[in-house]
Amino acid sequence: MFRDKASVRKLRRWTIIAAIALGSVIATLLLGKIPFFHSLHLKAGDLHFLVRGKIPTSNIVIITIDNKSLDHFEELMMFWHPYYAEAIRAAAEGGAKVLGLDNLFVVGVGKWEPENDAILMTAVNETAATMPVICGFMDKMTSTQKKWPVPVNMLAASLNQFGFVNLTSDPDDFIRNQVFEEPTPDGQFNRGMALRVAEKLAAVRRAASAFWRAFWTDCATRFLSKGLSR
Repeated sequence: MFRDKASVRKLRRWTIIAAIALGSVIATLLLGKIPFFHSLHLKAGDLHFLVRGKIPTSNIVIITIDNKSLDHFEELMMFWHPYYAEAIRAAAEGGAKVLGLDNLFVVGVGKWEPENDAILMTAVNETAATMPVICGFMDKMTSTQKKWPVPVNMLAASLNQFGFVNLTSDPDDFIRNQVFEEPTPDGQFNRGMALRVAEKLAAVRRAASAFWRAFWTDCATRFLSKGLSR
């Protein structure tokens, strides 16, 4: 009899605990949909980074198009292919491991500048082995590529050097999060530019590590073989 009462009390206690936990989860989810509490959550995240302070980032160079660039070049940005190609080659010669080209090439410009498309495509192809260039795209570009194919986009797709460009802004118009993958209608996933750049960088580092491992193994083998032959 006493055991039955103890079991009932224990069951009642765990039921109350489960109800409180479930209610807390539901309340949290509902409060998150209220603009005030959602904004409070975002600001709390901002405060975390302010308290933490800046963390220096090394080995990352950002090449931007600023007002000085716009004032310097007379051509429209639509025809800046030779400048992009020059920047790509310079980055590769400077030792860069991967480059993210955050620019959309919606249509080919061969009708107006016959050599520009080939100039950019050649630069991307030449540096693919040592410094992959990740080209940006958007889902809306898919239909336009069928009508007006762009050589550099076709090359980037064949080399798996494509990444969708996106800036995911919160309701207060601050950018705090990025989408790394997006599902496609055929059940696959498109990589975001940031994720694709990270993947290519990791692949380049693995290739370099494998090269030096093979190099030193070969040196050691040659050294030991000479010592044994004596």
